[in-house]
Amino acid sequence: MAVQGIEWLLLTALFIFVMLFVYRFWRSRELDNAITRALIVIRSRGEVSVDELVVYGNIPPRNVYRVVDKLLQYGLVNVVEKEGKILYITGQDSMRTPDRELSEKRSSSIDKIEDMRTICSTCGHSNKPGARFCSRCGTRLEG
Repeated sequence: MAVQGIEWLLLTALFIFVMLFVYRFWRSRELDNAITRALIVIRSRGEVSVDELVVYGNIPPRNVYRVVDKLLQYGLVNVVEKEGKILYITGQDSMRTPDRELSEKRSSSIDKIEDMRTICSTCGHSNKPGARFCSRCGTRLEG
């Protein structure tokens, strides 16, 4: 039995919808991975320019400003200008300070993100901030 008329149109629309959903999911995962790599590079090198994020973090140039914007929104990095270059450094609490002061003020930026996440009471999975359902088991989250 051949697919005709409106059935063909509905199948085509369904296919396009599924492909857009997959593409959007893939792009969000790509951005999450790029944010993690950028934070690792910034923390390991101390101060980093955008060019260094692209080279050392292997972040695609099209995503580097989106990544930096997200890190700035979370308060994980600060912007400084040195010798005419804009540099990104780790947040105020983990800037280079004397060891005694550093040990008193040290609070990991990753912990800040984890504090914002919602933990599922059923499976213990850490979900994104504001999630209404667990991404692992589907249980409705309180909050």
